[in-house]
Parts: sequence; C-alpha cells; structure tokens
Amino acid sequence: MNMEIAIIGTQGSGKTTLFDVMTKGKGSRGKGFIDHVGKVFIPDDRVDRLSEIFNPAKTTYASFELFEFNGFGRLWREQNAGEIINALSGFDAFIHVVPDFEPFSAVDEFEEINLRLILSDLSLVSTQLKRLEKERKVRKISDELIEVLRKLEDALSNEIPVWKVELSEREGELIRGYTFATNRPRIVLLNQSEEKFTSGEVDSELERRLKESHMDYLRTCLTLEKEIVDLEKEERAEMFRAYGFERPTTDLLIQKIFGILGYIVFFTAGEKEVRAWPIKKGSTARQAAGKIHTDMERGFIRAEVIGFDDFIKAGNIKKAKEMGLLRLEGKDYIVQDGDIIVIRFSR
Repeated sequence: MNMEIAIIGTQGSGKTTLFDVMTKGKGSRGKGFIDHVGKVFIPDDRVDRLSEIFNPAKTTYASFELFEFNGFGRLWREQNAGEIINALSGFDAFIHVVPDFEPFSAVDEFEEINLRLILSDLSLVSTQLKRLEKERKVRKISDELIEVLRKLEDALSNEIPVWKVELSEREGELIRGYTFATNRPRIVLLNQSEEKFTSGEVDSELERRLKESHMDYLRTCLTLEKEIVDLEKEERAEMFRAYGFERPTTDLLIQKIFGILGYIVFFTAGEKEVRAWPIKKGSTARQAAGKIHTDMERGFIRAEVIGFDDFIKAGNIKKAKEMGLLRLEGKDYIVQDGDIIVIRFSR
C-alpha cells in the first residue's frame, strides 16, 4: 500500500500551489473534500546512479499519493465534522500549509486549523459516546472504552489534542480502531511572502506555539518556488541557490515525511528495471519480498543483499560476489536503508 499524504490549510493558504509544485502540475480533480489528487515521485540520487550502471528498460522512483484536502478550508462546517473525520481516515500524515503573508496572520491561521482538527475529533468522540450509552441499555458495553472516550472528550473540550493525552497501554489498545485527526503526524509548511522568506523572518509567537505543539516546520515562498520549478534544470538549480533555498521544498518535505512515518527505501536492480521501494523501518526481508509481490513473500527462500555503498565500491554484482560483499540473508533479516535486494522464492 502506498503512503497517502493530505495537504490541509485554510482557504488561500497556498495548498493548491504546493500540490502543483509537488506533483509538477500532473494531478487530477478529486471529489467531495478532495480538490486534487496526484502522485509524487521521490527524487533519489541512488536510483539515478543504479540506472547509469544497469541501463534498465525502466526506472521507477519511490512515490506516494498526495491529496489536496479542503475539509478545513472553504467546506468547513462544524456539523460536517463526522464526514470530515471519515474522509481523513486513510491518510498517513498531514502537510499543514500556514500562510505568512498579507492579509493573513500566521498565528491565527495555524490556530484555526488546530481548533478545527480538535472540533472534528470532539464531534467523533461525542457521537461515539452517545451511541455506546444507548447500546449499553440492550447489550454489554465495555466500561473501559466509555471511560477512555470520556477522558478524550474532556481533553478535547479543553482544546487539548489527542496526542497530548496521557493514555495507558490498555487505553491505547481500546481506541486503536478510531481515527483521530489530532493524533496524526503533521508537518507545518510556513508559506511566506518573498520578503519574509529571503530575510529569514519568523513570528516569535508562532515559533513558540509550534515548539509547544512539538511540530516540525519548514519555510518557503510557494509562489516563488513554483516559478523556479517551471524553469529548465540548470537554470532551476541556479535560481534555488540565488534565492536561498537549501533544497527544493519537495525534497525537504519528503525527508520530513519519511522521518516522521519511519520509512526507509530499498532497491531492486537489473536490466529490466531499477526500482526504489519505500518500506517501514524495521521490516524484514520477507516483508520486503511481499512489498514486491505477494507470491515472493509466500514462497520466500532467501534474499541476496548488498548495501548501496558496497555495491558502488564493487561496481557490479560479479565483483561484489568476488569481494564477499553480497550476503545471503534469511526471512528475519532487518532491511536497511539503501539495501539492494534480490529475492529467491519458490513459485
């Protein structure tokens, strides 16, 4: 299953511009609370290097699905909170675009979305409690579940997000089946005016609130970045440097997303295809085989593994074998970022 990331923010914050920058303008129209949907291919120098060596018929970068979500923008209504929560249930993380240019107040815009996330969760909890209280009249309902939901209701009523509520292991298990918007990983993208971006200015109150919320954030000027990404490759790199971009926002956001969700990348490489595969850190060789194809996971025998740096050192597979750099690993081997893997399996 691919990662699914939603861009959220108020109307006019720059969500559509970010979507266009990340998808290179190749998205399609969505429906309901989704304005646009598209695929983001993840740039990776290692894929480029492997493609140079193997000269494959096809090169495939790792990717994720990106959605421009409008449930917290112009479509926001508190009475729609239940529908909004349902629409959010499939997303792995949020990119929260906060506008920091006239006529917006970055602090107010950040807090507005925070409040809407909290109200959405509060609506979900309150609805569930009413349903459970009604059902317990005709069948046995877990008192433990009702108590933990009341605990969350009390916190959310006081504008405390779910992730800040101290829960025991047992309480966490009881609510595992619920989707809470304020318990989702979130990265803030501060969309600044060109003047603020180039000067490095950040509102001190916003910084305080971001730190208090334990939020990672990045700064950019999306209108400027969109102009630059439309340029030719060499001119694009020169303009990014000239305007003080450390790297394109797309690249930095992907790094943050991978980090916050705990993903790494492994590779398969040959004459037919060089491909990058995103996978959860801590996954086994057998799970990596299943990422490629379920038949490989089912019939897994062993994996031939070499780290990317070791492969580059050797130059090719034959030399890697001679140097003893290619290893045979079993089903429980923990895949490392940059591993090049060949799966041996029975059909």
